[in-house]
Amino acid sequence: MADTADGPAFFVGSLAMILFAPFYFILPMLDIALPLKLLAWLVLLSAMGGFCLALLPRFKAVLFNLQVRNRAEEAKWSSTGTHGKPPRGWRH
Repeated sequence: MADTADGPAFFVGSLAMILFAPFYFILPMLDIALPLKLLAWLVLLSAMGGFCLALLPRFKAVLFNLQVRNRAEEAKWSSTGTHGKPPRGWRH
């Protein structure tokens, strides 16, 4: 049985930080009133949360389907093969 574990969360979180981190660095430096700054933080946090929640199911589906398509399974010592020796039926 394929299991994506925390792979989708890693990719979505990385993408979210790449896209949203600049705004989190710029926002404290803005010269605006504190209530507006707090509102901007809430809007930014809500946008990032919505972004992550919207992408997580899609990333999970893609990773799960890739595992099923490629017949991914747990590593086994008996299936590791021999180092430097191509599998049977492999053509150069």
